[in-house]
Amino acid sequence: MRVGRLLGTHTPKRRLAPLRRYTYSAWRASVAELDGRHALRDLPQWCEPLAVWRRLGRLMPPDARDDGAHVIEERTTGVLERCQWRECACHVLRPAHPLKVCKGCWVVAYCSDKCQTSDWEQGEHRSACRRRDK
Repeated sequence: MRVGRLLGTHTPKRRLAPLRRYTYSAWRASVAELDGRHALRDLPQWCEPLAVWRRLGRLMPPDARDDGAHVIEERTTGVLERCQWRECACHVLRPAHPLKVCKGCWVVAYCSDKCQTSDWEQGEHRSACRRRDK
């Protein structure tokens, strides 16, 4: 028996896949942001750290890189800071309360179950979420 199962820390691969995809998406967004900052990119002291950061993305497993047509947003900066449901006031203003991350894709967040349900039924999240309808 695996040690993780004995300790109760075993996580099935299917649960890790969304986290891997989100991590890769965040990495890719950070590389795009860094590439856009020409002044930073041209500094000699940043050449090696940037090269190491790029290599990190190439080391990620293939299932993390498979983002297909389901990626909600290429740029992940700020996505988890506001409610995804467009009709919610917290979609525009940063909320003071904590948000709940969608467990299907780990890419968007909501104020409440009501906002998540509304976005699922009336918004765009159903077609974009990695979770399959059951």
